[in-house]
Amino acid sequence: MIYLVDEDVLQLRPYASELAFRKYEVAQIDNADDAYIQLASANDIQLVVMDIMLATRDADTSRFRRDATQDFLRTGILLIEDLIRVNPTAFPHRLAIFSMATTVSVVSQIQAMAKQKSIPYFRKRDYPSPFSFVNDLENVIRGSHQR
Repeated sequence: MIYLVDEDVLQLRPYASELAFRKYEVAQIDNADDAYIQLASANDIQLVVMDIMLATRDADTSRFRRDATQDFLRTGILLIEDLIRVNPTAFPHRLAIFSMATTVSVVSQIQAMAKQKSIPYFRKRDYPSPFSFVNDLENVIRGSHQR
């Protein structure tokens, strides 16, 4: 299963469709809380494609609340850290970051985590089409992506 974790489900629908067209099973998760619940013990993970600026189910009670995530700018970073701790058989090696972050401090944090944990980091702005992005995801799945 390929999981797409991003609150903007409509924006990622073409990516999910391209993956499904290529015969991958795809599930979309639209907030950090549900992603943690589903992925913490999942054993069917082929790849998780995760945004960094993520919504929460309940901003007041979530582990990923505003004050813990720099106004939700680093929600995915906290989620990744949690998933590595609770599901080390899947994370970080079955993970790719797909973000539109532009804030210098957030991009620096993403780059540092990606480098330290060998997580592929893709910037949404670099992909003119779902086709080109899914081509790169297939390289990650096959293990031929430069990490």
